[in-house]
Amino acid sequence: LKPHIDFDHYQTYRGDFALSDWTGFEANYREMILEYAHLAQIYDIEMFCIGTELSRFVNARPVFWSNLILEVQTVYDGELVYAANWDSYKKINFWYLLDCIGIDAYFPLNRATTPLVEDLIDDWQPIKEQIKELAELNCQQVLFTEYGYQSIDQAAWKTWKAEGPINWEGQKNAYEAFFQTFWQEPWVKGGFLWEWTLD
Repeated sequence: LKPHIDFDHYQTYRGDFALSDWTGFEANYREMILEYAHLAQIYDIEMFCIGTELSRFVNARPVFWSNLILEVQTVYDGELVYAANWDSYKKINFWYLLDCIGIDAYFPLNRATTPLVEDLIDDWQPIKEQIKELAELNCQQVLFTEYGYQSIDQAAWKTWKAEGPINWEGQKNAYEAFFQTFWQEPWVKGGFLWEWTLD
C-alpha cells in the first residue's frame, strides 16, 4: 500500500513542496498515514509505504519522520518502506528504521533515441555501485518502489518529461538493461512497475 499526495493539479511536484510552518500539515499527514497503516494491518497487506518522493518535507523535518515510523510500527506489523526519488535517496537519514530502502528509479541514463542494451548496462554501473554501497551501509535490501519506461524515443533519458513518437525497441532495451543490471543481485528485493495506462 503506497499513498501518494499531489498538489495544485500537479503544478507543484510533491518533492518540491515546502512550507514555512509544517505543524498543521504534519498533523494531517500523520493522521492520514496512521489511518492507512491501520487499514493495511486489518487487510493483511504485506508492505506499507510511509511516503513517496517528499524530498523537501523529509529533509526539513527528520524528527517528524522518525517519530512517524515508530508510531506506525505500533499499529502495523508488516514491512515498512519509504519511496525516495532517484535524486534524493542518498539524503534520507531514517533508512535504518525501515525494513528496506525504497527508490523510485527514474535515473536519466542515455540520451539516445533508441539506446542499446549494452550501453545502458554501462550507464547503470556507477549508479548501481552507489546504491549497493548504501544497501551495505544500512544492511538492507533495496526495493525499487517505482521503475518504468515509456514506449517512445529517448525512453531511458528524463522519463518524467519524455514525449515523442512510439519506440518499442527503446522501451524494450531499457527494461532489459534494468533487469540485467539488478534482478540477480541478492541485495535487490524486487520492484513495482510504474505505470500501465490506456488512453
